[in-house]
Amino acid sequence: MFTGTRVLVQTLFNYIEGGDDLNDFLRNYPSVSKETAINVLEMAKKSLTTEKSSMEILLDESVPVNLKADIGAGYEVKTVGDMGWLGKKNGEPISLIFSNGFNYFITVDRNLRHQQNLEGISITIFLLQTFNNRRQTLQTLLQKVKEKIEEGSLPKVVKVSWQTIIF
Repeated sequence: MFTGTRVLVQTLFNYIEGGDDLNDFLRNYPSVSKETAINVLEMAKKSLTTEKSSMEILLDESVPVNLKADIGAGYEVKTVGDMGWLGKKNGEPISLIFSNGFNYFITVDRNLRHQQNLEGISITIFLLQTFNNRRQTLQTLLQKVKEKIEEGSLPKVVKVSWQTIIF
């Protein structure tokens, strides 16, 4: 969603794909500013034209920040705090994650699916399901996360637990 609105980012892409121009979209969705729409289009262009040397992962504020060091080489990892997004609510986190080019979001927040509209967002959320969210506990699940990333073609939400991986 566009920050501060209930308008899906995908709606803008649907307009463009359908042959409409940006002004048509903006007339129909006045809650989205021209600047915001242009930023989203520029980010999309950048993600299509820039070859990434690593996968970009964002760690939720529900995950210990020192887990960042445990993910390993080949990934660019940032925390919600690194991005200055602590305490964001009401659809804003997922919109920010998407518009800033992250591929993956790691969280332990089991309510995320019900709090955020995930339609039209092309990221994968890894929901780590354990009995606590201590670093030592979550470290054991990171290998499963990395294996799933390497396999590719992931759904929007991947639940990772001690016993198995659930889609």
